[in-house]
Amino acid sequence: MKDLFGIQEVHRPAQDDEQSNKNCVVCLTEARNTALLPCSHFCVCHACAMHLRLTPGRNRCPLCRQEVRDLLRLDMTEDAPEEVKDASKEAQEQKANPAATPQEPSISPTPQVTPSSATNGEGPGLPARCLRRLSRELQQMEVRKDELVREHGLELSLCDPAGSDLRIWSLRLLARGLDPSTELGRQLQSWTIDAVDLEIWIPDAFPTSPPKVRVLKPCFESGAFRVHSYGALCMEVLTRQGWSPGLTLAQLGVQIKDVMMQGSGRISGRGPMADLGARGRQYAIDVADRIEAHHSDWEVPERPSAAPAAGRAAG
Repeated sequence: MKDLFGIQEVHRPAQDDEQSNKNCVVCLTEARNTALLPCSHFCVCHACAMHLRLTPGRNRCPLCRQEVRDLLRLDMTEDAPEEVKDASKEAQEQKANPAATPQEPSISPTPQVTPSSATNGEGPGLPARCLRRLSRELQQMEVRKDELVREHGLELSLCDPAGSDLRIWSLRLLARGLDPSTELGRQLQSWTIDAVDLEIWIPDAFPTSPPKVRVLKPCFESGAFRVHSYGALCMEVLTRQGWSPGLTLAQLGVQIKDVMMQGSGRISGRGPMADLGARGRQYAIDVADRIEAHHSDWEVPERPSAAPAAGRAAG
C-alpha cells in the first residue's frame, strides 16, 4: 500500500491480540479500511473516518493529530475466516448428500451489555458507538490487567461491580509503581498512602471527545501535581485540543501518571478532594472546563510524530 498509494499502515505496539492491529484505532471493533489524508495513516474504519471528517474542530488524525482533509477507502479482500471456510465445506457436502440433514444445534445467547443497561443511574444509556468502543476496551483490560499493574503500576476497572455500567471507571496510580525519587513518590511515602485514586467519567461523545477525569483522594493542595479544586486535572491530553480518539483508557492512565510524576506540590490530607458522588463530579468538570478555556492557546504541532505523544500539562 505504501508503494502504491503512499499510505502508512500503523500497528499498535505491545499488543498480544493480532486482531487489534487490524481493527480501527477509534472504535476498536471494525476492520481498518480507510486512510486519512494528507497524513496517509491507514488506521480507521470508514464510519469512524466519516465521523472524524464531519466533526467541526475535531477532524484530526487520531495518531498524528494532523487535520483530516480527505479520505481514501480501500476495501481489500482477504482470505475467508476458518469458520466461513468450514461452513462452505459443509454446504458442499450437504449438497452432494441431501439425505444427510444436519441437526440444528441449540445455542445459548451470549450475554452482552446493551445501551439501556450501560447507564450511570442518572441519565440515559450510552450511545451504541460509544458502547461498542467501551465494550472492546473492557475485554482488552480484562486480558491485560496483570500486565498493566506489573509494567505501569496502574489498576483500571469499572466502578460498577456488576460490570453493567460502562460510564464510570476507576483508575488507581499505585505508589509502588511510582518513581520514589519524584516529589509525588516521596509525598505518598511520607503519608503512607498506597495509591492515588481517580475517577474516569465517559461522555456520550467518547471517543471523539475526551473523558472527564478527576482525583478522588488523597487531598492535594490546589495546583499540586496538576490537581486543582475538586480534583480537576490540568492536562492537555484531557482537552479537546490535546485529546486523541486513538488513546485507550489504559494509555490515558499511563500519560496521567507520567505528567503527575513531573509535577510538584504537597499532599494536604488522606481524605477525598470533594464529594465522591455526582455533585463533586460536576464541580470538577466545571473547574476543568474553566482551565481548558484559560489555556485555549494550546496548539496542535505543525509536524507531529506518528504516535500519540504524552500530553503536555499546564497550570
